[in-house]
Amino acid sequence: MTRPAANKGRFYPADGKSVLEMFDSFKERREERHAKNLLPYGIVPHAGYVYSGFTAMNFFLEAASLDFERVVVIGPSHHHLFTGFALSDTLAWETPLGDAEVDSKYGKLLCSDFVKFDNRIHSQEHSVEVQIPFIKYAFKERAKIVPLIMGRQNAESVNQFISLITPEMRKKTLFVASSDLHHGYSYEEAKESDRITVKEILKNDEHGFMKYFQMVESDGGCAACGGGPVAIIIGLVRSCKGRLMLLSQTTSADVTGDYDGYTVGYSSFIGVRNEERK
Repeated sequence: MTRPAANKGRFYPADGKSVLEMFDSFKERREERHAKNLLPYGIVPHAGYVYSGFTAMNFFLEAASLDFERVVVIGPSHHHLFTGFALSDTLAWETPLGDAEVDSKYGKLLCSDFVKFDNRIHSQEHSVEVQIPFIKYAFKERAKIVPLIMGRQNAESVNQFISLITPEMRKKTLFVASSDLHHGYSYEEAKESDRITVKEILKNDEHGFMKYFQMVESDGGCAACGGGPVAIIIGLVRSCKGRLMLLSQTTSADVTGDYDGYTVGYSSFIGVRNEERK
């Protein structure tokens, strides 16, 4: 069974030729970093490609030099309220660039009291889906996918998931959190909010980040729609003596030139060993 691409034609073009043209243009615009001591952990945005695609591509092309066989993509749920994490038990996911094979064996390793298979939660969700064409483009056929949706974004779920990942489960595995940053009607607020959020991410403390994320949320704001997945990546990279490095940052307003409307922030990060500090 293959999961259909529910959001093609909305968040990204429905045809492969248009997706390839867009991705090639992102690749041409990107500046080569040649960062050393990379670790297989990252954070990417999940908006429409015209808004956040370039920011996301900076991560995927940087991560292409790493050695892995699967990509675990953890996104927040925009449609269902539940506790824990939902896996997809389909065999593949449709993309305009061809189907991406699901690593079912790895998914079964993740199964626990709080990680369960539930295709219903994945059926319309875009936070993971939009990352799969990037994976097909940057990594070709060498990597399978492990799509994962996080329900309630709280410290308990973050800690449970980090504790679940054994050293053996980290081998040959790239972990990616899917999250946009600030959402709101002020460009200046978006810039300031994202400045603080990026600073909190770079502190390398998942517990402190979750406190910040929940504080902003309790005040009616949105520092990151996927704060839980972001905290998981912070914890995973910290536990292997690494930290995150900022790769790219922008907002929807910077892309469109409309500084008076609704603004969403986007950033991408990649894991590096502690000696590669930036």
